[in-house]
Amino acid sequence: MTGQGDLRIKAVGTDTDDITRISQDITDLGVRIDDEGLIHREYFRPYAQFGPKREEATSPVTGVAGLAGDPDVVELVVKEDAPIAGKTLKEANQEDLLTPGVLVVRIDRGEDSITPSGSTVIQADDFVTIHSRSGITDDTLGVFTGK
Repeated sequence: MTGQGDLRIKAVGTDTDDITRISQDITDLGVRIDDEGLIHREYFRPYAQFGPKREEATSPVTGVAGLAGDPDVVELVVKEDAPIAGKTLKEANQEDLLTPGVLVVRIDRGEDSITPSGSTVIQADDFVTIHSRSGITDDTLGVFTGK
């Protein structure tokens, strides 16, 4: 994460909960985050530099997701009469309830935190986090809130 005055912070966590908590703590300190990137998998190989020199090392990074800029991230509670309640994410996509580019990235259900897949059923009272690079419309919010 980078911010004003060339402040660079490297945070290490075991999951997105850790990174979210750290980002919120940094924001609470009054530091504005200008650029935030997540490295999904990074492998530290401390002894690689002493190994045989066969070929140029390739980057162990498999993907980077940028979160700063224009994308919207919204957290909301699924209402009982919401069109998506009781459906899997796959069914919601097949019924065009979710527009392309809208991702359900996390579901908090009771004490459980769920990383959703197509077979995940959205239930009433789920606390969901949705992400869209193109913005989240009122129609999209209505799918979760029934309004």
